[in-house]
Amino acid sequence: MLHIVTGKIDAGKTTTMQNLHQSLGGDGFVSLKTMKDGRPLCFDALRLKTGETRPLIKRISDVQGDKTAFSIGPYVFLKDTVDWIKETLKTLPETTSGPIFFDEVGLLEIDKQGFYDDVAWLIKENITLYLSVRTESLNSFLKTFHVTTYELKEV
Repeated sequence: MLHIVTGKIDAGKTTTMQNLHQSLGGDGFVSLKTMKDGRPLCFDALRLKTGETRPLIKRISDVQGDKTAFSIGPYVFLKDTVDWIKETLKTLPETTSGPIFFDEVGLLEIDKQGFYDDVAWLIKENITLYLSVRTESLNSFLKTFHVTTYELKEV
């Protein structure tokens, strides 16, 4: 069953996903934002089951020698962390008892970039899956991923 946690930017989607994981168990990833001077500075990927974090997104101006996988606006996704997430996601349906979490599905995935293939594959698996999607992107997400059956949790 697909569960979608939705809300506006900074509404608490990531916190909701973390709370659901604490209640339900399982595994997956959330993106933790670091703010500076009122704007996002960077994001770390947190693996929910192990607590391991790795730098995922930096401002283009802050990248020094890091290999990048893709970009959006003033941000780049770091290749090593993207690869870690993708490889881990492939194993979760077979190795995780409980739901799988992924925060967040955004414009890159809606444009069939970023983690699009991974999210599309997880949706097709017969698993309990929690995805976070911004409210303003929800209809585009549903259309892009051909989703018709889901449970919605608004925050």
